[in-house]
Amino acid sequence: MKDLKIRLSEEQQKELDERRSLLIPIEFTSLGEELPKDEEEKEWAFTSDEMLQAFSRIGGIPDAALREPANARLVTPDVVLHAWHRGFSRTLEYIEQRRLHELLTLFLDGALENARTLRASIEGPAAERLAWSEARFAAPWVLLGSMPPPDPDPSDDEAVKDEVTLVLAADDMQESPLSGHDTPGKPSDYSQFKPRSHYTKSDQPPDACM
Repeated sequence: MKDLKIRLSEEQQKELDERRSLLIPIEFTSLGEELPKDEEEKEWAFTSDEMLQAFSRIGGIPDAALREPANARLVTPDVVLHAWHRGFSRTLEYIEQRRLHELLTLFLDGALENARTLRASIEGPAAERLAWSEARFAAPWVLLGSMPPPDPDPSDDEAVKDEVTLVLAADDMQESPLSGHDTPGKPSDYSQFKPRSHYTKSDQPPDACM
């Protein structure tokens, strides 16, 4: 209690005596960190994981044999799983930002070029189907932050714009302007395109903005 600078009220002490456990907000202990007071402080603040940061500050001197009882660390599954999740999440974020975005860009670039080359060499229904295939590659290309070369077919170009609009809105069930061309009457759930987790940090990965 002294080490963590915790002062209990009579009611809290009674609950601790009866239940042998007590939940205390971390900001009421020495492990709490002051939140940024304004936007400038928030921009330059060091952002750490509150749970792991608090756990790492409970320690004592490096020599375990000389540590005080108050320095003991209770390693629970919660801490282990949380640390694993944070490590995995940061690794995934790094790979997606630094490598996968580049690979996806190269793939879509090649797919668009191949579709246009094939479409220019054939006529009839096959050419029309290739035009729609090209449009399906163009939509994610636009969402990656790059504009595709001008599409000679206005109807396909409009479908790409409508598809991108629905994806960015991430709202409800709608028939896809692109895939709906082949499967009419089967709506897509565009709410699943809503960014979640670390995908909400920015519109584009860092390397896409360089």
